[in-house]
Amino acid sequence: VLSTMRTPDDTTASTSTQPTTTVSTTEDSVGTPSLSESPYVELVSDIPIYAGGADGDVGHPKVAAGPVAIADGVYHTLFAAGGEDDTWDAVYHASSPDGSAWDVGSDPVVFPGVEGAAALSIGSLLQLDDGSWITYFHLAFDVGGHGNHIFEYEIRSATAAGPEGPWTVGSEALVLPGVDTWDSHAVTIPNVTRIGDGWVMHYTGYADDVKSGEEPPADVVGASAVGRATSADGVTWVKDPLPVFTGSTDIAWEDGAAAKASVVRDGNLWILLYAGRTGGSRGLATSTDGVSWQRISEQPVLTALDVPRAAIFTASILVDDGYRLYVSNGGQRTTSSVYELVLSLEPVL
Repeated sequence: VLSTMRTPDDTTASTSTQPTTTVSTTEDSVGTPSLSESPYVELVSDIPIYAGGADGDVGHPKVAAGPVAIADGVYHTLFAAGGEDDTWDAVYHASSPDGSAWDVGSDPVVFPGVEGAAALSIGSLLQLDDGSWITYFHLAFDVGGHGNHIFEYEIRSATAAGPEGPWTVGSEALVLPGVDTWDSHAVTIPNVTRIGDGWVMHYTGYADDVKSGEEPPADVVGASAVGRATSADGVTWVKDPLPVFTGSTDIAWEDGAAAKASVVRDGNLWILLYAGRTGGSRGLATSTDGVSWQRISEQPVLTALDVPRAAIFTASILVDDGYRLYVSNGGQRTTSSVYELVLSLEPVL
């Protein structure tokens, strides 16, 4: 599936080479965000837990907020880094005794098999029953040539004896965009959960984008939603035919799109953090089955007013003694760093 993509600017707050669109809202739309801090989140510190930039932890301008897994009392994360020429192509491992103070590896983990990818975004990190580890991620390959920026998207996995690697990347794509379907442009950010002997993946899918030079239909181009796929072995996946969560056209900040989904399971409760069409805010929804979702609020639970810098890139949820958010925050053409926040499912007044 080949399609074009417009490069987002600072106001879209999208991770580079992820599909994006412009946004249009009306003053009488329901759910226009108010200019106040959210009662659902609290910033732990205005000092990042790890940072990009010249004085940062990894020698790359930008860092993403990767998924966090806990094993034997140690917190682990894998996250993408990059930014040079809008390319995210390095993966780092970091560990922590408490989820707040992180020790970032000085070198990227050995993550072969993804050469040539313009974007790499880690969606899941899991320890298996035999003690080995698996991660799921999406790749975007620029196949346009001559500056055309035509991208192909796919979801893959990699395995390792330990989270610090070395990692062995699967040679085949596990999930691809559909043909003439709601996710025909891109499949991104795979959130994988083990349930008994089965596997469930929630991902963000995007509709077909326009070809270069064509006038985009504002209500269709780049429309995104949250899809679901299931597997018996974590390798062969069957996608649900329709998305399980879509953005509302009646909520101005969503503008009919639900993107950059982060999904976790806490007992019998599923929790979904998602962006609207521009990606600059996050909403929250819950579910008892991972299929039918209810919004916590029609207002976003996370906006740029809740973090130190203007743009929100990736965000991930950790179920611990409560809920934590890890948010990549910065500027599209500058640098980004990751900050820790406390999340509540009810407003804290």
